[in-house]
Amino acid sequence: MASKALHQNYFLIGSLHLKEIKSSKGSDEPFITSMIECYDNLTRNLSDDGLQVVMFTATNPEVWADLAMIFWAAGLQVTASWNIATETAGGVKEGNYVQSTALLICRKRISEEKKFMDELTRPIKLEVEKQLKSMREVDVQAEKNFTDVDYFNAASAASLKVITGFQIAELNAFDILKKRAIGVANPLENLIQIGRRVAANFLRPIAIDEKLWDDLNEYEKFYLKGLDIECQAIIVLVLFKIWPKVYV
Repeated sequence: MASKALHQNYFLIGSLHLKEIKSSKGSDEPFITSMIECYDNLTRNLSDDGLQVVMFTATNPEVWADLAMIFWAAGLQVTASWNIATETAGGVKEGNYVQSTALLICRKRISEEKKFMDELTRPIKLEVEKQLKSMREVDVQAEKNFTDVDYFNAASAASLKVITGFQIAELNAFDILKKRAIGVANPLENLIQIGRRVAANFLRPIAIDEKLWDDLNEYEKFYLKGLDIECQAIIVLVLFKIWPKVYV
């Protein structure tokens, strides 16, 4: 009976949540607000040891900052993540298709520990490095499993694990819901950017020594990485959108 009740409760919450998500269409502040309401409702109906799996696909890196805001405001913490290759219409990895899907395991944020944003810099760097190294270990060179897009998205997902794990002193309801002027970034975007920069250095061209790479400025790194991408005959437009935002 307990098992039956649990299943009924699970499917009831899942069904209601799915309907709410489907009805939440749009972008910018109204969309983010409605998504926070959807996830907040699910969090309130989630047991302390419960979890939900979110499959997230995006080609726009800034969307990750919005996702971080939604999860954080809804009281959810990303506790695990992994990237998989997204199937494309032709079964190929070339082109400007959405190529990377992140699987995010979310639980209730139980911790009341409060951190300032600058205190999250080092934990984000360490978490991103750990995630990227684990991906490289399974990335067989003869049949490459992950592209640069996968590594960048994995870095963003790893950053979410840290960001959503704490109460953040600088954030409040006003910051989350206020309408931002054009060009004004989500307050969490700088934290996501830290993770992306770790990924950018991790993905330096193989032929360039690490010390030499560290001595180069942002423009030199972007130019050399662009040459590296072209030499590999990789035709993925989104890479040339991600790299400038990391370096320039």
